[in-house]
Amino acid sequence: MEDEGKTESSRQGLVVMTESTVVRMSAAPMPWENTIVPAIVFVAFLLIPSAAGAQIRVAASVDEKTIGTEEVVRYTIEVRGAPFSDVVTPSPPSSGRLSLVQRAPSTQQNISIVNSDVERSLSFTWQYRPTREGKATIGTAEIKVANKTYRTEEIEVIVVPQSQRPDRAQSPSGRWLFPDAGDNTGEQPSVTQNDVFIRVAPTKKSVYQNEQLSVDYVLFFRDGVLLRNSRLADSWDTGGFWREDLEVEQRSNMRTEIVDGLRYNAVTLKRVALFPTRSGDLTIEPLRIETKVALPRSSGAFRSLLLQNTARFQSATISSPAVNVVAKPLPPSPASFHGAVGALSMQTSVSRTNVEAGEPIQFTVVISGRGNIATLPEPPLELPPLIERFGPEVSNSIDRSKQYVEGVKTFSYTLIPRSGGRHLIPSFAITYFDPEIEDFSGLSSGAIAINVTGSVTPAVASLPATRFPANDVADLRDEVDKWRRAGGDPLYRMRWPYAFLLLPILALSGLFLYRKRMEKIATDERYARSRRAHPAAKKHLKDAEALLKRGEGRALYEEIFRAVLGFVGDRLNIAPHGMTSAQLGATLRTLGIPDHLADEIVDLALESDQARFSPQPPSDEMMQDVIERAAGLIAGVDEHIKSNGTV
Repeated sequence: MEDEGKTESSRQGLVVMTESTVVRMSAAPMPWENTIVPAIVFVAFLLIPSAAGAQIRVAASVDEKTIGTEEVVRYTIEVRGAPFSDVVTPSPPSSGRLSLVQRAPSTQQNISIVNSDVERSLSFTWQYRPTREGKATIGTAEIKVANKTYRTEEIEVIVVPQSQRPDRAQSPSGRWLFPDAGDNTGEQPSVTQNDVFIRVAPTKKSVYQNEQLSVDYVLFFRDGVLLRNSRLADSWDTGGFWREDLEVEQRSNMRTEIVDGLRYNAVTLKRVALFPTRSGDLTIEPLRIETKVALPRSSGAFRSLLLQNTARFQSATISSPAVNVVAKPLPPSPASFHGAVGALSMQTSVSRTNVEAGEPIQFTVVISGRGNIATLPEPPLELPPLIERFGPEVSNSIDRSKQYVEGVKTFSYTLIPRSGGRHLIPSFAITYFDPEIEDFSGLSSGAIAINVTGSVTPAVASLPATRFPANDVADLRDEVDKWRRAGGDPLYRMRWPYAFLLLPILALSGLFLYRKRMEKIATDERYARSRRAHPAAKKHLKDAEALLKRGEGRALYEEIFRAVLGFVGDRLNIAPHGMTSAQLGATLRTLGIPDHLADEIVDLALESDQARFSPQPPSDEMMQDVIERAAGLIAGVDEHIKSNGTV
């Protein structure tokens, strides 16, 4: 009985096995742990005081929910986060249709070290044997920890005839070290929903149009189950939603959870923020992964670790359930509303309030908060005619590390006052819909006063009313000799004075063209997106090269995804992020992109999505190759658009 308790807890050390890596939350016993040194280390860990304020968790679980009449079920109570000396050994709970095999429980102490945090767990295990078929209930148990009593939940177990239960593979006697080596005979049990499944956790199922909701996809798998070669089974669609992928903490992602009385390891696979783009009943399609699964043939993480290469893996497709979401239409909106939904705040500022006429002023509008910040429109800024406006230049800073998308969007204007006096940058209002109060809210900028001195219009000298100013002309004529070179030609025969006279005309022409360009950027969205396509793509590729040097594969594929789809979207004036793979390919072909380029873009988008999801990080060669392919695709699309005369 003691050995069974030890193998049960050691199996908890194993979490996920990839092709070349086994990830473990706590150290599983190794062969050399029978020496005196690990014993001393273990005793030292026992002497470490618990972290102040550690949360105590008590949970009960069973090893199987369905057993045969000739089997036993192991019932375990686990206490986490409490010093071992504070835990009083509990009494086994009573159960109908199950009889207790032994009165004294087998105990197991475990110390886990995760991200330098030490956590203790103490478990008590009893065995129950069925007395007859049917539904059996293991009642609640009470356990006392540091003068506080905790109660567990009831657990139901189904007892079926033994003939309906598949035989469990038992390790042959006399082969403790390699019990399964070379033993590949017998029927392999099938993977069931109780072994591996994906749970979907949306924050809301009823939202307003353009309101943000977050969805977590969590993979659950039983202790001892091995997974490898996991990848997306197909393109994951979110039709009817604008999607933003959120970051998932990798180091502390693994955890243990009790689901319906069974113990599982849980891993958050994916976290996304979704914004419904239309009202009505919408469906978030299932997320499917293809993986290879090996079910435990004998207890013990140590033996599973040694035999990972000989374990019998079977292919399995695991699918999450579809999620139905009701997107409610927004109530009748005021004229100042332009689609912003969330919780926003606004700040405005100017670089200075005292200037000379003709000198530039930087006026900045910063909108921050929760929501789809990237799609916020330009503020409705109306300026008096004596203030000339250029811009705005727009920049986004999006935070995807939390449960919701938050960010800052900045609009920077260049303002030039054309006359002296006191001028006002008038106030303006931004209206957004706040789902928390289910009503519209407004943000007001407040007026800003600018004091302008001087004038850009040159003063005209007053002329005498009675005579022509001949003396002034004579004076100018007398000065001509000063502009002659010694023994050279007169000034009017030289070339450089004429070139000098052309400079103001060229400067005015350049200023006129610059103003036209800024006006076109501000009013022509297609032109503006085309102009920023190259700088944005270069920035993402440069960031990807930096991530390659740091070995951050998932973040690298995120930058590649943004570089290629962002460039294609800007150059063709489309929104590829909200499209499925089929829609993206069809849209590219409709816009004249050749089939081979369209297929490569879709394939790269799918590959990036799979790489960001896969638990196995990509190799350096794969990351270098995807950067080169992304750069080639961007160049190919740009060359095709230019050769066909499309902007």
